[in-house]
Amino acid sequence: MAELQDARSRHRETSENAAHSSQLVFPQLEAVPFHEIHGKNVELNETRTIAERKPEAVYGGGVFLSRSLRVNEEIYVKVMKLNHAYVSHMGVGVTTCNPTSLEETILPDDAEDLLDRPEYWVMTRDFEEPGVGDILGFMVDSDGKLHKLSRHGSSKNVLMHVDTSTPLWMFFDIYGTTQTIKILGEYSDAYQKGTKLALLIHKH
Repeated sequence: MAELQDARSRHRETSENAAHSSQLVFPQLEAVPFHEIHGKNVELNETRTIAERKPEAVYGGGVFLSRSLRVNEEIYVKVMKLNHAYVSHMGVGVTTCNPTSLEETILPDDAEDLLDRPEYWVMTRDFEEPGVGDILGFMVDSDGKLHKLSRHGSSKNVLMHVDTSTPLWMFFDIYGTTQTIKILGEYSDAYQKGTKLALLIHKH
């Protein structure tokens, strides 16, 4: 009987701790919606936080952030849907071209062709193919390194080096198996880096 009471007591304590943890206040991500200018096969939701490439299309999936990047800020996106009818996966890049100066009609079907434009454009797919529910973080530091971030906000690897002498806009190419992505927001405060994953998973 004493053992049963001890077990019940431990269960109550665990439940109370879990309830307390669920009420902890995590740092908020700053909303950074996608830009209204995007590839011809992209559909955005009302708040411009979810971008979906039309299922029948593999190209024309370019989307931009609505504002230029800040040095060392962390941008997080979540993969919401896959399409295994295609191969390869989404890309990430930066450009000096303000999307406001573009028109959807002049954006090429193939995002690789953007690299031929007169402005500065770079893009890479040199990271592991993401799955449904995967959260991807990216950051450009003061040395011009474009980092892919780990789950705790530290650099997992450097994808490429970019020119930071002028303002940059981050863009994503929703391509291949990647069908739908959601922009979770931006995080630029080094405080409580280890808690960000809990925030991302439980709120999104």
